[in-house]
Amino acid sequence: MKQERKIKIKSLDIYTPILKEFNGNNITKIENDDFYINNYLHFPVLLNKDMTQWEDANRYLLYKIKEYKLPDSETLDNIASDLLAFKIFFVKRMTLTTCQHQEEQRDLIGYIENTY
Repeated sequence: MKQERKIKIKSLDIYTPILKEFNGNNITKIENDDFYINNYLHFPVLLNKDMTQWEDANRYLLYKIKEYKLPDSETLDNIASDLLAFKIFFVKRMTLTTCQHQEEQRDLIGYIENTY
């Protein structure tokens, strides 16, 4: 069974891509003014069960490296691990709640069918 996971990008280049040709073969990398850096080592990326990016969490991690006081890679990795643990907990909790709710609905329907 696939589960949410965290991977690391060894060296994340931070830039704004500029497309020079319509067919996409000629891309120029321009420094991104939103960041104080142009590269971050060991950047964590969180993935959903279907291996797509968990967009909100990853945007938050990018936001964290926009700050003037840059977190070290271990701190950012700990934040990513906490977010991942929360997501796994939340998904399991929602699954259990949904299953319990469905079971309660079946019990209620059975009671109503037997009573009336």
